[in-house]
Amino acid sequence: MEQLEVVEGHIPNKKVAPSDAIITTEELNALQASSMDDVLKSTTAVTTQGGPRSTSEAPQIRGLDSSKLFLYIDGVKHNFRTDHSTMVPIDSSELKEVQVFKSNSSVEFSGGIGGGLVLKTKDPEDYLQRNQVNGATVKTGFDSVNNEKLINAKIYEKRKKTNLMFGFTNREAENTELGNGKELNNSSYNDLTAQMKVNTQLSANKKLTLAASYFQREDEAPINPTLNPPGTFTDLYSDNLGERQTYDVGFEAGSFETKVFVNDYKLNKKHKDSGDEELRQITTSGFNAKKISEIEKVSIQTGLDFNQDALKGQLANANLASYPGGTSNVFGAYTQLEFRPHRQWLMSPGVRLNSYELKPSDANMPTNQATALTKKLLNQFQVSKSTVIHANYTEGFNAPRIQYAYPDGLHHRGDGVIVADNYFIPNPNLEHETSQTYEAGFVMGFMDDSFKLSYNYYVGQMKDYIYLQKIDQMAGSGTNGTTQFINIPDADIEGSEISAQYLQNIWDVKVAYTTAKGYNETLGIYLSDMPANQYLFDVKMHQDKYGLTMGYLGIMTMAQNKVNPQTIERTTATPGYFIHSVFMNKKIMKDFNLSLRVDNMTNKDYRKHASFIPDAGRSIKLGLEYQITNF
Repeated sequence: MEQLEVVEGHIPNKKVAPSDAIITTEELNALQASSMDDVLKSTTAVTTQGGPRSTSEAPQIRGLDSSKLFLYIDGVKHNFRTDHSTMVPIDSSELKEVQVFKSNSSVEFSGGIGGGLVLKTKDPEDYLQRNQVNGATVKTGFDSVNNEKLINAKIYEKRKKTNLMFGFTNREAENTELGNGKELNNSSYNDLTAQMKVNTQLSANKKLTLAASYFQREDEAPINPTLNPPGTFTDLYSDNLGERQTYDVGFEAGSFETKVFVNDYKLNKKHKDSGDEELRQITTSGFNAKKISEIEKVSIQTGLDFNQDALKGQLANANLASYPGGTSNVFGAYTQLEFRPHRQWLMSPGVRLNSYELKPSDANMPTNQATALTKKLLNQFQVSKSTVIHANYTEGFNAPRIQYAYPDGLHHRGDGVIVADNYFIPNPNLEHETSQTYEAGFVMGFMDDSFKLSYNYYVGQMKDYIYLQKIDQMAGSGTNGTTQFINIPDADIEGSEISAQYLQNIWDVKVAYTTAKGYNETLGIYLSDMPANQYLFDVKMHQDKYGLTMGYLGIMTMAQNKVNPQTIERTTATPGYFIHSVFMNKKIMKDFNLSLRVDNMTNKDYRKHASFIPDAGRSIKLGLEYQITNF
């Protein structure tokens, strides 16, 4: 019986749940992405939070924020979050594909209780066809919402055994214009990106890869870029320089792969009021290895990985207590299988050993360590030629981070009138958080699978959910406010995803609806940052004969009022909104590609839930790419 493709976005790897997705190169080109929000906007149950400043953009999957998700770029682990700066430090024009895991459906990846993102960047082979030996690409772009100017240049070559690529990108943007017509001050930035890749075929089945990349951002965003404090509050602003350097060496021999890497991210802030210089640095180094083998029609993947985060924080050449130094060592080993107990039943069980140890630089603070097993079981049943049902169970494990367990000292000053100063309180006994997710659903095909209907329902049960508890006190009360990372013993998320897709000839039409809600079961209140229910309308028309692709994306978001006004939480209810976008990509002659996209066509004034700043207004993006080969 012929298998029905059941994975959103057509992921060829069957070791993922049917609700997971892949964003292809074609989709990325249509999105003309300049940020992670652009990259993720057309994928169900996935968004970003943090407001319109890209410095504060953080991925969110099924309501779980970036601190609870894993992130890999070309197989390299990234623990990018530093204080309020949560952006993914990569130029989105370099992406080849983005794999979205909405649960821990693969035990290959370390960290996270709600899945994560696996990003892949372009290789030399992606630019050259079989009869081409070298080439160069120049791309320029413009975005009206912030007068962003893009220039990207690459050169690549295919030799007998070695493929090479060198690239450079510059994005320079002014302040963003919001949907309410106002300018978002201190949202400008200047990005530089450089990358190098060398792939060498050592023999018929052995390959060596070398890669290096550099990302730099300069901006004047507030110390907390999710907020927009008055410019007169100079103690809340800084001149910022963020830098990421990544180096990795990979080796492949048949079905065996291994990679060694170092990933360093530094954020330098020069405070506007005092002129003091502040450094927050996180260096992630490690390795991973995996092997896939086939035994009696059973696919077996085994692997292990090790990641070390080394943190350093300084303010005016002294240790920064609110960003404590130390190391975090995380080790994992796993096995996952794929086999058919019956011709119509595909099963993928897996198990992972997770172990971590936190070592603070402060000798007076105790270490924090733990070891635990997590498991998964994916099942797909083909009940007819065009109908597949699935029932899955997955577990997640997320170690606490140094900056969560050991922060100390001043968090922020009060205003001296209403709010008192606020101080961090260390929590060296902070526990790791775990999850158990149950999913069930189906995919049904009609009209020779040109029309597909899919549904997925999930429930996630989380233990020791890590939460930032901030308690402010009145100025003059004699008591300072406190901020501490704590564990919530029990929290749950629940949601559903339903979609209908029609794919025939030149048309690709998709309509989807997603729901999500979360509860702090311990306190009997909502997890208030969960995204609102949302409809998605995605229409594409492909005219390959003319090298033309056109499309429309509509995002209708419902009002979100599942908040906790009886508490002092900052998140408030959010009204609904409907955003319309259109795009066009056109190949001109043989060597030119023209792209046009208009986001938020009606210049809607809206605010994403859990954001404290209105979102960007109408954005007109124009791009032109030129490629030359065999020169």
